[in-house]
Amino acid sequence: MRWLERVMWAQLVLAAVALAGMVFDSRELLGVSVWLKPFKFKLSIFIFLLTLGWMIRFYPPGFRPVEQVARFAAIAMAVEIFFIDVQAARGVTSHFNHSTWFDARLFNLMGVFILLNTYAAGKITWLYWTAPPSPLPAGLLWGIRWGLVLLLAGSLEALPMLMRMAHTVGAADGGAGMPLTNWSVGHGDLRAPHALGLHGMQALPLAGWIVDRLRLAPASLIVSAAALGYTCLFLLLLRQALHGRPLLG
Repeated sequence: MRWLERVMWAQLVLAAVALAGMVFDSRELLGVSVWLKPFKFKLSIFIFLLTLGWMIRFYPPGFRPVEQVARFAAIAMAVEIFFIDVQAARGVTSHFNHSTWFDARLFNLMGVFILLNTYAAGKITWLYWTAPPSPLPAGLLWGIRWGLVLLLAGSLEALPMLMRMAHTVGAADGGAGMPLTNWSVGHGDLRAPHALGLHGMQALPLAGWIVDRLRLAPASLIVSAAALGYTCLFLLLLRQALHGRPLLG
């Protein structure tokens, strides 16, 4: 857990550095600051590791399977953000970049470490479904279970982007985008369903906690219904993006 916590808190420091870069470095990439992507990724990684660490703490201290999950996730995220920063400092894209031998190798290595993180996510998902910690309220347990499933679905949604070597559908990456997220306002953008899936990891446990607080029953069925609705929204956004339509179009 120490590795995970160190990498997690480092993201806030690094996010502040990226924010300063957005202010003092005038370089742009695909129409936005070269430091916008590192800033977004650091905040996202912080939230991911914070949530993962919270889920792990329900298991007994020193439980080897979850310690392995924490270690693998910390290593994967540390390497991922390091490579993103390297490419931002160079003023080039980090993802889908095969412009040079160096860029291609860096992108391929990022893929290896993302697979490592996906393995860690799959392992904690398997544990929560087969050997859940106890005692946990039913709503929270099922919220965590379905949230982890959505995390994996969001991770797999990166495959269409990888196959296309781009996240925009109907145009080249870049152009007008929404504030902060920079998702395309004129074309389909696969990053929108990707983000929705990944953050099911936070949304569904929160829904489960609310169900428990309100003492709604049966909690497992209510949370599962919420998960089904969330999944339908995820699939709807994915379909919309694949058809080249913007999120708000």
